[in-house]
Amino acid sequence: MRRNDPRRFPSLSRRVLRLSRPQRRLAASFLALLVAAGMLLPFLWLVLVSFSNRSSFGLQVPSWTGSNYSKVLSPSSGFGFDPFLSSFYLGLGSAILSTVIGFPAAYALSRGRLRHKRGIMLGALFLSALPLPALVVPIYELYTKLGLLNSLVFTGAVIGVTALPFTVWILTSQMDSIPVELDEAAGIDGAGTARVLLRIILPVVAPGVSFAFIFSFLQGWGGFLIPLILDTIPSETPAPIAVYNFMSDHTGFAFGAIGAFSVLFCIPVVALYSLVSKQFSTGFSAAGALAG
Repeated sequence: MRRNDPRRFPSLSRRVLRLSRPQRRLAASFLALLVAAGMLLPFLWLVLVSFSNRSSFGLQVPSWTGSNYSKVLSPSSGFGFDPFLSSFYLGLGSAILSTVIGFPAAYALSRGRLRHKRGIMLGALFLSALPLPALVVPIYELYTKLGLLNSLVFTGAVIGVTALPFTVWILTSQMDSIPVELDEAAGIDGAGTARVLLRIILPVVAPGVSFAFIFSFLQGWGGFLIPLILDTIPSETPAPIAVYNFMSDHTGFAFGAIGAFSVLFCIPVVALYSLVSKQFSTGFSAAGALAG
């Protein structure tokens, strides 16, 4: 028998198969805990370092001070509230534009008798994956000729348009699972297209709308390249650009201030997800029941 012959040792797969069901569940839970710990440790470090005066890359018990937050929120020495407000306006504007346009567009694509629907869907998915640097130059030239530079409204509109293909794709996929008979029954009762959309389709696809809204909001909330190119007014600088300028203006790496900024930057995202998390579970269950 050869030295490396696998028959000399019991197979690892056989050992795993010999485990009882509770043992396999315990192993899966342990693996899930390891993955969760790996994902939560960086955020835990941010929270701890934001309250500490002696900051470093290692995890340590902080000295519990709020000076980092006061420094970040002070316009004279940190960022102030304006960068967060600018990011909020960009996120809200892009989310509203993408959702308001994408919802009826997805309904038309789902219920319309189009010969090349699959190609349109794949095209929307392809457009949502286009890198932003490939779009910035033509957008900048267009905005320069139209005189739309240095405006949060039009900057948010660009971000909303870039998120629109993904919104149409996700909502069309979800609307395809809704039986057409519901639309026809509502039409027999005298309901128009707008009423069908708001009273029948929207409650069922609400999780998809919420997901698309959050996705578009995050594109604007964390937007860096498009606001950097299209809006150069200092008072309208969004938070990602503000923290970049802050790091460039300071010689040393200010762990505490960066940690405080990161925690504040994550609060709206966590709050938004908490508001719609319950709707995710109930809504997707209802959609699955209708599809079945």
